[in-house]
Amino acid sequence: MKRTQLRVVAMTLVLWALGASASLWSGAWWALVAAYGAAWILLQRTDFGVRTRASLVLFSLLPLVVLWGHRDDFAEGELLSGLPEHLGDRLRLEGSPTIAPGVVFGDHPQQFFVHAPGHARVSARFSFGAPLEGVSLGEGIFRVDYDPREHGAPTREGESTVHIRTDEVWTTRSIEVVVPRPHPRWFCRAPSGDLAATVSEETDALLLVDPKGHVQTLPVGDGPTDCAFLDDGRILVSHRYGPTLWLVDARSRRVLRRLPWPRAHRLATSPSRGLFAVAERDAVAVVDARSLELLARTPLPADWLVFSDERTLVASSRRPAALHRLSASQQWSVTDTLPLGRPAVTMERVPEGVVVATTDYVPSGEPHLGNHFVQDQLLTIDTRAWAVVDRRLTAERSARQGTAGNVDRGISPMGFEARAGVLSVVFAGSDELWRMREGLAERIPLDALPAPHDVVTFDHGAFAVSSPSRGVIGTRLQEGEWRLVMLGEGEEDALTRGERAFYEGTRAGIACQSCHLHGDTDFVLRNIGGARLAPTLGVGGIAGTSPYLRDGSYPRIRDLDHLAETLFRGYLRPDSRRGEDIEAYVRALPRRRPAPREDLARVRRGARVFTAAGCSSCHTPPAFTHLGQIPLGALFPGLPERAADEVLDTPSLLSVSTHGPYLSDGRASTLRSVLVDHNPADRHGHTQGLEQDEVDDLVYFLEAL
Repeated sequence: MKRTQLRVVAMTLVLWALGASASLWSGAWWALVAAYGAAWILLQRTDFGVRTRASLVLFSLLPLVVLWGHRDDFAEGELLSGLPEHLGDRLRLEGSPTIAPGVVFGDHPQQFFVHAPGHARVSARFSFGAPLEGVSLGEGIFRVDYDPREHGAPTREGESTVHIRTDEVWTTRSIEVVVPRPHPRWFCRAPSGDLAATVSEETDALLLVDPKGHVQTLPVGDGPTDCAFLDDGRILVSHRYGPTLWLVDARSRRVLRRLPWPRAHRLATSPSRGLFAVAERDAVAVVDARSLELLARTPLPADWLVFSDERTLVASSRRPAALHRLSASQQWSVTDTLPLGRPAVTMERVPEGVVVATTDYVPSGEPHLGNHFVQDQLLTIDTRAWAVVDRRLTAERSARQGTAGNVDRGISPMGFEARAGVLSVVFAGSDELWRMREGLAERIPLDALPAPHDVVTFDHGAFAVSSPSRGVIGTRLQEGEWRLVMLGEGEEDALTRGERAFYEGTRAGIACQSCHLHGDTDFVLRNIGGARLAPTLGVGGIAGTSPYLRDGSYPRIRDLDHLAETLFRGYLRPDSRRGEDIEAYVRALPRRRPAPREDLARVRRGARVFTAAGCSSCHTPPAFTHLGQIPLGALFPGLPERAADEVLDTPSLLSVSTHGPYLSDGRASTLRSVLVDHNPADRHGHTQGLEQDEVDDLVYFLEAL
């Protein structure tokens, strides 16, 4: 080989090496392409023998092998990670007919939307049920109502199919199936202390637990949400989807009565058990427990209820994040409100009044700055003085932490109970139980009960803990041994691990649960990204709507784990599958179900306005998003330069009426305000020329999604 040829070979190999190094260093694909292109030109300008060329080809493969090992870095650098998943989401919604959401649940009634322009009739049939006739909402949009109790429930989880008939033509689409699993959450306790109960909303079960750790399962109505003992024998059970409250005899296991009471969510009993309260969708009802006579109904969208005494009921709300005191002397109306700034996660009666778990306390209403700021704590409220009399920050460091600022215990207080001078608290984020007396805490690890939700104490020292993620109730017996009862199959899989990871705290003391309460929203404005305040969104129902986050910067749900591993300092417990597991769990979370809108004529008028105003160009049916991003300045010109340069992910409008405030900074408190007050340039849909009745119909249509 001539000297000149050797120089060319050497230069070519150097260029290949530099290309590989530059690509790995910069994460840019163009560096590799440029280096290989320059090397190829050199090779083409020089005449080599076959053997020499073959050797060069082999040499050229070496950098490619190295680069293949770093393909994920390349994909991230070139914004290619998650591209197959995003393309899959788009392709699923591109054809006609299309259906959304892309997940069907076997435990509760739900609605699907089919987009089939130009067709007069639509029906859908899941692989496990009978055909369901679609209801036309106009503009090629059809609503399909599915109830597993009536139309057949799935028995196998994973990928399935739905067959859609448009007029007389059948089309098959893929859909994901979620089968209900046992989820024991919060306990209620019999007055005698020899029995406790909890419910599993997903499997429609009431679970009775005794001090020996035995668990009995009783089937109840659709979607049980809470229970309360009226005495040692009678248990009241509320239902999210069923139209009645059930009164169950704990001894005979029979249903004594069914009281008409739709949309009941939370229950509470007074200390004497002479009264009970029911949190409905938009009101709080107080009832005489003996006669079952309704005493009062007060408009208030309450989340938690606690009687601090016979004449005082405390209710928490998420929006606003506050406590409300209802008094018997005022016919159980709201007499006082105490701002918290962050909503109550749970509440419990104590001798002083009530104890509230919250992710921060900002009574002024001005949120603490700091990216996703969370400060888990327990507040003691004196309900007579109506004031916070004690605050205990729970997130703490232990000796096993070696870096300043890291925490590993006391993360996400989830359930607690005050009994005989002891406050028992379970922490879903750090898998532990604290039993606190006079400021001192005994800490008990709950390795077999991950993400615990509640604790209940029996007489003589035994206590039980619930773990919804594993579907387990564990009882520590008087002898100190644990008895675990697996309510389901007990096998750990991606959903089980993902649910635990969703509640698990990072070293910064922040969990997914900290902001997205049980996958929902806490309606809090947060300093997300350190840029500006933005409202928290619920993550239920987001499967198949990539990309994710406010700016659509994450193509897959699993990629959000990058935030936890970097910004929030990672997790104490190593798990290489955590991102994929959280994605599996979040994909299996249902969307919020809005209040029914039964005036079909009005819904159809609203659909016509929706299309005529151009809303469907971005919020495209049936998912009501085009799975893309839009510059903020293009929608709202006149914003400050920094804000105008931001890019926004187009959110789905499914269940939009259940989340607020609206817009990327939460400046619109209602859907009407979005359309009327915050669209002066008429670029966020052509709404400025709409008549008042057209705006009313459009809002009604959005509320029906």
